[in-house]
Amino acid sequence: MNDPVYYCRYFLNSAMGLNARSQRSKIEGGLIRVGSGVGCIHPWVELGDEPLDAQLDALRDSEPCRLGERALQCARLDGDARAKGVSLFEGLVIPDSHLTVVPGMDLRKQDLEPFSRIKLKGDADLGSTKESARKCLAKAAENCCLRIDFNEV
Repeated sequence: MNDPVYYCRYFLNSAMGLNARSQRSKIEGGLIRVGSGVGCIHPWVELGDEPLDAQLDALRDSEPCRLGERALQCARLDGDARAKGVSLFEGLVIPDSHLTVVPGMDLRKQDLEPFSRIKLKGDADLGSTKESARKCLAKAAENCCLRIDFNEV
């Protein structure tokens, strides 16, 4: 017999659109609980996910969408770990943080040196982005990795 799935809707509010594909600033999701485990359904319709109502209806009908199936899997893993008194975070290695840089930002070498990773926010002007990347790398630590994020454009 399958455990019932309970859910609670939530909304996240952003000061601006989250990327170039979505200008939404209110993002809807749902927390699910199966037994003692918790999972999350946070659909991105712009990227092909079914809307939250369709996700929840599919769960109710025992025919979950791909995202709902993954949330059920997470809830079951979480519930199993809780039943065993085990933390899913034990032994987890948190990756080094990165510095986020925007084009035109005034950078000093000492600002960049502590970071092994830099995320440069790209803009529509590729020349400007390329110049910002060159400046970052010139002032960064020797083995620093640079990632350019074009989500805003």
